[in-house]
Amino acid sequence: MRGRSAVAERRVSMTTPQPLNTLETLDRHWAVKVVTPEDRAAAIQYGMTAMTRLVSGDGVNAPAPPEFVVPLAGAYVIAASEWLDFEGAASPTTMLSEEQDARRTAHMEMGADRAFILTASLPVEEDERIAALYRTLLLGGLAELGHKQTEFRYWLRAHASFLFPPSEDDARWDLVLLRRVVELWTEVLRGVGPSGLERAMELVASIREERPVREPAFIAAGENGDDARMRFFLFTLFHLTEAATELLLFRLHGEPERMLTGGLACYRLYETADGRWLTIAALEPKFWSRLCLVLARDDLTERHFDPDQEALAAELADLFRTRSLAAWLELFEGEDVMAGPVWTLAEAAASFEG
Repeated sequence: MRGRSAVAERRVSMTTPQPLNTLETLDRHWAVKVVTPEDRAAAIQYGMTAMTRLVSGDGVNAPAPPEFVVPLAGAYVIAASEWLDFEGAASPTTMLSEEQDARRTAHMEMGADRAFILTASLPVEEDERIAALYRTLLLGGLAELGHKQTEFRYWLRAHASFLFPPSEDDARWDLVLLRRVVELWTEVLRGVGPSGLERAMELVASIREERPVREPAFIAAGENGDDARMRFFLFTLFHLTEAATELLLFRLHGEPERMLTGGLACYRLYETADGRWLTIAALEPKFWSRLCLVLARDDLTERHFDPDQEALAAELADLFRTRSLAAWLELFEGEDVMAGPVWTLAEAAASFEG
């Protein structure tokens, strides 16, 4: 009997499939399997060689890539993304075991690693700057997830002069905004501590200050050919700005709960004496300091991020109810205070009609 059991055990050990490692699992995904194993190996080898050249300072002179590098990079993104829904784990009510969570994390990180290597190895064409800016956003996210931050910094350094030239065509608000959003995300992702995020705060402030004026004027000029498409494009960039701002606040102050929805006194709506509303967005210290000075309330400057934000907001609410909206706008005219009106529907429509 013992002999039979031993034979049975050997048969089980020989027939039971062994668990695949993370990369093998991703390589068995239908999207990745479209590229043959030989072509996958050649693509990864090309990418690894390109990364070596990049780190050595010769990354912009890489040879032409194999034709399947781009689809393979996208395939790894698809394969890794599907692990977000680990047996329904994308649902916020789903609880994962430690083993499940570790497996999902490992697959997503490995997929991001492969996709980053392949995408970063692609040459940056001189006539495709907008595409290169979008690629920068993609690489920033992949680097963060795939632990390729160092390689991403080398990639940025190699292409910085092309991506972020000293000046832009002021008439191209669409390009100016895209550039600032890309810069913002790169600064937020790589910044460490408040001192490393000053440039990010400046970019958020510049977008919020200029967008209400420049965007309607750009659309009214009608030189982009497709107003609906352009409005959607600019709308998307605005929400990318909001998302980056949320992450910026988290980096600066920890958990961003309600910071952009009334949690901070310096970033909320206030009612004026005539029943209208004023929006205040003085996140950056220099704008908050100027706002306090214009309001003749220098004593509030040091309370910018005071723990008791509701008490600070109550004082500001009492103050803003002492004048009409028009009076406040007149006082703030020409001042760097990051304040503006909440338009009525009629006012908003009129501004877009020019």
